[in-house]
Amino acid sequence: MAPYPDHTGRPGHASALFSIIFLTLALFTFSCGKKSAPTLAAYEKPPAPGLLSAVHREDRIVLSWNFPEVSNNLISGFTIIKSSDKGLQSIGVSRGKRDFDDADFSTGSSYTFRIVARSLTGVLSNDSNALTVTPLAPPPTPTRLSFRIEGDSLILSWEDEGKDILYNVYRRVENETSGGRPVNASPFSRNSYTDVFHVDKIVHYTIRSLRNRAAEDEGPPSREITVNPFDLVPPAPQELRYFSAPDKVFLYWKEPMERWITGYRIYRKTDDQGYTLIGETQVPTFLDTGGPAGERSYRVNAVGPSREGPGAEVGAVFFKRHVLE
Repeated sequence: MAPYPDHTGRPGHASALFSIIFLTLALFTFSCGKKSAPTLAAYEKPPAPGLLSAVHREDRIVLSWNFPEVSNNLISGFTIIKSSDKGLQSIGVSRGKRDFDDADFSTGSSYTFRIVARSLTGVLSNDSNALTVTPLAPPPTPTRLSFRIEGDSLILSWEDEGKDILYNVYRRVENETSGGRPVNASPFSRNSYTDVFHVDKIVHYTIRSLRNRAAEDEGPPSREITVNPFDLVPPAPQELRYFSAPDKVFLYWKEPMERWITGYRIYRKTDDQGYTLIGETQVPTFLDTGGPAGERSYRVNAVGPSREGPGAEVGAVFFKRHVLE
């Protein structure tokens, strides 16, 4: 095949020489372990960050925004553009972040924030929504935090801090990474919150109060309250009853409201030696077919995630083994 013509229109070896140089450089780059050149996607405008929001929390303004994870490897980071009576300020944030704490502010002054994403080649995205914040003095801290468990629900409650006060609930699961955002979708005015009760996790809660206005001013956290299911002691079973037949005793009792009860332990006493464990069950019934004939007593204890509660007792139960003639 004839060589391609060069820029003069004459067949020559310019293209071949260029190819040799290009291949040599490519092999050199590969052998040195250097990264390849950015792809075309790196030169495109990245998507704009969205849903910029802010909370004034004690000594800082907490900014947060959304950005698609699928585009994370195509950007070098974010730039926060802050506008105030002092002029414009740019603050760089790494691409792995979706929040930023700004401690440079004064109560009563106004600040406008916008976020842009930067591509690997420095191309900037469109601006996020603009957000103006005028931080005010924070509201009082919630007090008298307590909880109760009803069925599968955990109900937190605290002292009402008055009119035009909203609340955020923060949850921290022990031995797990917990986010810094409230578990509630938006601030609310009631002084209670219902969460799912986890029978196998130790969970810590704090409450913060906010002023009822567009720019949230969040006060200091309440004392932390810990919900440890392994400390829960079940109540004694209610309405323990029995049915005695010649060769068996059927025990039954009322099903408890506490969903965290994991089962029951059944004890039997047939002499003066005290109660002896004869079985366990996860339902509020038990059938006993063992032991000597005569009078006996039973005790049933509910069992929680790790602790056994007090027992319910029933006595003067007569048992007579059935004898085949």
